[in-house]
Amino acid sequence: MKKYFKHFIPAMLLFALSANLHAQTVYLTEAKRNPCQRTVFLDENGSTLRYTAFYQGPLAPQGDITVNFHVDSAKAAAYNAQHGTKYPMPPKECWSLGMNTAVIAQGSVSASPGEVKVTGKGYLKPSEEYILPVSVSVEGNSAEVDPALSTVYYIITAVTPMDVARKQIGRLPTGMKSVFGFGDKYLMTDEGNGKLTRYRYTGDRLDEATPVSVPDNLKEMSQLINFRNHHLIGFYRGASNGQLWSFPFGADGKSVGARESIFGTGGYNMFSDIFPHGTNLYCRKPGGELMLYPLTESLEWVYSGLAGLGSGFNHPILFCYGKSLMVITGEGVMWKYPILENGQLGFAAKTGTGWNLYDKIAVVGNDLLCVDKEGIVWQIKFSDEGYWVHKDFTGK
Repeated sequence: MKKYFKHFIPAMLLFALSANLHAQTVYLTEAKRNPCQRTVFLDENGSTLRYTAFYQGPLAPQGDITVNFHVDSAKAAAYNAQHGTKYPMPPKECWSLGMNTAVIAQGSVSASPGEVKVTGKGYLKPSEEYILPVSVSVEGNSAEVDPALSTVYYIITAVTPMDVARKQIGRLPTGMKSVFGFGDKYLMTDEGNGKLTRYRYTGDRLDEATPVSVPDNLKEMSQLINFRNHHLIGFYRGASNGQLWSFPFGADGKSVGARESIFGTGGYNMFSDIFPHGTNLYCRKPGGELMLYPLTESLEWVYSGLAGLGSGFNHPILFCYGKSLMVITGEGVMWKYPILENGQLGFAAKTGTGWNLYDKIAVVGNDLLCVDKEGIVWQIKFSDEGYWVHKDFTGK
């Protein structure tokens, strides 16, 4: 018996290892954020929904993997039954797959992105929600499909572009690198090369532009972040793998002190931008993956709270307002993600359209100060819930 087990156990391990080495799966990366909330404009242009087939395995594909995309109404029915929803499918006449077949090439991990074009005008009802499931399958036996990530469920909302109440309150020089609020009375502009300017905000206009005194090495920072009005965080790409530097803010925002510390070293160059919420930093990769990096008030890491928040955040503008992450898509649709107590994100809700008029947005007090392509600053009143106030600026 001992001799039997002596040979049997290594054989079992060898079999398990062999099976693991040959495990190859294909999945849709967008399915990781199911359901995917998207907006379709009721105009001639419509909207495009994109999806990408990825390969997952211990080794790169040893040959080409051909994948097929299709829309299956049975998937929509199953989703509704599982979640107690009643989303209808959009009429077949208003959508089309731009690519039914793609190839994950030998040695690669993804296929070329596919897309489904949805033209809602004349087919979809304003403010109605629809479900459009896109699934992936694999030809032959080159790989298996991950059943949990084989379908991306697009929940699409039909909307018409609309304006929000706004008021022109000033103008900034064009070409600003970034803008951000300082307290509830100041708008700060970063022109790059370490040049900061503070504008006093009276509640109905911008005035009193004041140059901010800064240390010389601030110009080396690729991005500046206001951390709770007491420190300026500099994102420094020049060092190996990237660093985060802290500079103390003067109480009135008129000065920035010399570098106080380097509190983050290594790995930050993987991120395209970083923005704060409370004592949390949200770090975004170029492909749209979002990471949570919690800090203490004194800029010390809380490693137990570090977490990935998923992908799909590759949109032009992201910023935090109140207890929400606000996301503005390239089509100008604003979405609100509630920020939970642990820094994680809740389910998204659409808050409006027409936001692609602006290049930059700063939160000052409870207001949004939005800068358009010509440098004009627009004041937009917001509520505590993160929705704009639907009234004119006379209070009517």
